[in-house]
Amino acid sequence: MSKLTRVAAQRQETWAQLHHRLITIPLDYSSVLSRDTYAFVRHVAESMSTNAGYVLSSLLTSTVFVLSLSAKLTTFKGFDSVPNLYTIFVGPSGTGKWQAIKSAASSPLNHLIQDKELASFLVKVVSLSGLMEKLSDEKTAFILSSDICNVLNKLIQTEDESCRDASVLLYELFYGEGVSMTYATGRGRIMIPKGTPFSILGATHLQSLAKLVVAMGHRRKLLDRLVIFTPECYLPTPDVREQAKDYLAGKPVHSFEGFISAVYDLHVTPKCYQFTSSANELMTKLETDFIAKLNEAIRSGSPPPRAKPIDVVQRIALGLHVIEHVLGQLTSGVAPTSPALEISRDVLERAFTLVNHCEIQKDTLVEFLGSL
Repeated sequence: MSKLTRVAAQRQETWAQLHHRLITIPLDYSSVLSRDTYAFVRHVAESMSTNAGYVLSSLLTSTVFVLSLSAKLTTFKGFDSVPNLYTIFVGPSGTGKWQAIKSAASSPLNHLIQDKELASFLVKVVSLSGLMEKLSDEKTAFILSSDICNVLNKLIQTEDESCRDASVLLYELFYGEGVSMTYATGRGRIMIPKGTPFSILGATHLQSLAKLVVAMGHRRKLLDRLVIFTPECYLPTPDVREQAKDYLAGKPVHSFEGFISAVYDLHVTPKCYQFTSSANELMTKLETDFIAKLNEAIRSGSPPPRAKPIDVVQRIALGLHVIEHVLGQLTSGVAPTSPALEISRDVLERAFTLVNHCEIQKDTLVEFLGSL
């Protein structure tokens, strides 16, 4: 029996127990967001009958995508990169996954497209060739789906006449590498330039995610670039929902549409973000420690350790940095100003907190699948 068949054969009780195990891995949102920012995100979520984790995932990804349209991020190694981000959040049916995507990504981005008269960069369902053509023609794309694992499974498993592995292409696009594909028919050679903005945001339930992870198989490089978050997803009661609406009614802004537009306007002139020297020292120390562990594993003939996804952490830190500054001003009734171009060590550590939590959840899922 294949691994996929064994995954499909699991009872709903098994997935419910695994989901409970994942959401009980503790995460204190105060270690990721400031008090005021978390309060606004939570109340927006509750007013939409969803939860803060889903909304935060959506908001981070849409923010980083808008930044990628014109801003660059200088990594701690000194390279300028386009901050593309791939995010999946996980929860059972009926817990408000689409409401979160709509409130923090779909609606604000559609508003931005219409208000600024931009070519639509949003993609819902797409073939590999269709995605490559979109990126080649429009020079940007954002895959947005409430069934993201189905979309990615089709991309990864579908045979394509270009004979390119979709997981390798997605990995290259994550790093903003130039990509080319050659077709025997149709458009022939497709070229995607270096530094193309491209992000992925979607929701799924646990069994679909498990099928995607199994389908990836040896493609660990792509899996390691996916931010996969399974937050607590308790639904707010009607009373809590009304209280959230009352809270938002007393704020200068009630949604994320103005925020996303402000982020875009503040970055019409291209900017390049970098980290403070203290933040760079932290990342350099982590890299040094990893190299020491890797060398020791080679000497002893042990399996090599997995590197921390520092590339992902840096992009999450960029999103948190801009959200805290711009959203903080808007919710205080202050006209937004450009964020500082240096990202602090504190914000970086907050990003590490969130990504480390997601990595623990991901490892727990992979361990479970390995036991089947």
